[in-house]
Amino acid sequence: MSNKPSKSTKTPKVTTKKTAKYSKLRVKQTKRNRNARVTKWSARVLAVLVAISYVLGIGALFNTGIVPARYLMLLIPIGLVVVILVVWALLRTHKLATPRPRWRAIGLGALSVCIVLASGYVYSVSRTTSQFISSLENTSQASTGTVITKPYIVYISGIDTYGDVSTVSRSDVNIIAVVNPTTKKVLLVNTPRDYYVQLHGTTGVRDKLTHAGIYGVSMSKNTLQDLYGTPIDYTLRINFTSLLKVVDAVGGVDVISDQAFKAGGYSFVQGVNTLNSKQALAFARERHSFSDGDRQRGKDQQRVIEALITKLSQPSVLVNYQQILASLNGTFQTNASSSEVTGIIRQQLDSIGGWTTESISVDGTGATNITYSTGKQPLYVMEPDVATVNAAKAKIQAYLQ
Repeated sequence: MSNKPSKSTKTPKVTTKKTAKYSKLRVKQTKRNRNARVTKWSARVLAVLVAISYVLGIGALFNTGIVPARYLMLLIPIGLVVVILVVWALLRTHKLATPRPRWRAIGLGALSVCIVLASGYVYSVSRTTSQFISSLENTSQASTGTVITKPYIVYISGIDTYGDVSTVSRSDVNIIAVVNPTTKKVLLVNTPRDYYVQLHGTTGVRDKLTHAGIYGVSMSKNTLQDLYGTPIDYTLRINFTSLLKVVDAVGGVDVISDQAFKAGGYSFVQGVNTLNSKQALAFARERHSFSDGDRQRGKDQQRVIEALITKLSQPSVLVNYQQILASLNGTFQTNASSSEVTGIIRQQLDSIGGWTTESISVDGTGATNITYSTGKQPLYVMEPDVATVNAAKAKIQAYLQ
């Protein structure tokens, strides 16, 4: 019997190679199909996220009402076109899963993530704005309803306390700000804390202006209305904590000092001083270093407000917009309604940059006299200089034109 193997037991080499080749191709095709399915469904999910995030972002902007109409007219159509194109491209991404154009899919995915993150940021900022405005509903009283396109007056009352701004205290800062949105000018009028005035609704003995704060911010506002003969539209009551938080939020301020002095452990030079929040507070509170005492302190307080207005008027403030609003939440009291605050913020965003400020102060003569709130106990007071008061009245009316 022959020992040669039968022909049927031989495996052709060509057939074996073809089988291995086809097996590899099937594995590659299966992997490619799986990747295509994953890419397809991932793209669909990302497309839905892009569309939802855009709707939420735009909806949040509309809800706050702070974005000027001319910005929305540009933002909405441009954003809508971009989102539609991105969503359309995402739904076709599975067709780009071949090796060569894969970078397109990666780039498109990165762009989609950027849109989602940007929309999320807009939503977050809008929500912070809404919470800030809503918080005013609990503290605001009825206001005059001044249209913010017209000039208006804000009484800034600063009390000498930390913490809760609702604490009953004297008003050591008494500045009225005349704001003209048309000319983009702000007039700051300082009235010394010791000004000897007739408290609103009283007769006979006069009192120091600072004591009006004990009876509430409305008493201070009405007393200043009587002094300058003009209605004051809004009140803004702040304290030391308010100033610290706002200066921190804007990243410090550049304040101009008339002279070099030391206060609170800090040294200030004549000229420009770059101050953090604690330095700004020390700068605004000091009076014992000056021969003019409270007069110079009033000027320095105006310098700090001027520096804040300058900082808030810069386009870069938009970067810290959310932080600024968060810092203001609960740190001041106002009689402006939430709709009026919304209008003021919108007006500021619409005309950001280019604001100029002017500061003046009324003067008087030091004296000793009894006061309405302390009875027969003589105190230091400042008898008003009628000429400076009349000059301030004229200046206020000029800004209101």
